[in-house]
Amino acid sequence: MKKGIAAVLCLLSFWCYGQTDYVVTTHRDTIQGEVQILLPSERYEEVTIKTEDATRRFKAYQFLEVGKDSLIYRSVKFGEIYKIMQLEVEGYLSLLSFRSDGNYSFGSKYLLKKTGDGIEVPTLLFKKIMSDFLSDCNEVEKKIENKTYKRSDIDAVVTHYNNCIQVQTQDLYADTSSKKKVEPTVISEVSPAGAKLADIKKKLQTIRSAEAPELMVLLNDIESKLTNHRTVPPYMIAALREQGAKLSDINTDITELIELINQQD
Repeated sequence: MKKGIAAVLCLLSFWCYGQTDYVVTTHRDTIQGEVQILLPSERYEEVTIKTEDATRRFKAYQFLEVGKDSLIYRSVKFGEIYKIMQLEVEGYLSLLSFRSDGNYSFGSKYLLKKTGDGIEVPTLLFKKIMSDFLSDCNEVEKKIENKTYKRSDIDAVVTHYNNCIQVQTQDLYADTSSKKKVEPTVISEVSPAGAKLADIKKKLQTIRSAEAPELMVLLNDIESKLTNHRTVPPYMIAALREQGAKLSDINTDITELIELINQQD
């Protein structure tokens, strides 16, 4: 009898444990089940999720976030591929860890700003690279340059930088608020390129194609650039044109979007 109860409790524990895992797709659908993070390859990284109905496989460019064993993993563009990165600290500047050289352990460190800019935490030229990357906070930049902050202090660097950006934002907001009485309110409008991109994303959600998820991720990256008034790099334009050519339903829309982006830049 005791063995039977123990077996039932064990099964219940396993079921509940599995249900804490999840995958959030690029379409922002959440799938719950039992997640396995597979060994990385040179071309892609992927996960599987086992539900009551089936086991599904997702490459890193097909999802935004994965939860496993109470840890959070994000899909991050790294060079020419998307990597699965473990979230360690979240903020305007997030600290993540990723796998390198085919290893399973998440041992390498990566910094990612809300703007989409990111770098691997360097071993060589730490002072030069990090002070340039975090130059929008003078306090942190100086502490890196005078070697108060070293590579081993990366957690402190992230915390200090995020606090610095928060204070700067609050000061800017307070300054803006004090001028509201004498300055007219400027209403930010969506650019023609932004409006066209949003329209394409809606259409893309209705298209069933192997290319659709990867194109959705690319559109999200471009949307981030447009929202932050940053130039869309040529390699993104080339990838957009190449992927759009594979989807006849929206190829014309993609061509129009590229023209609007070029006009905006």
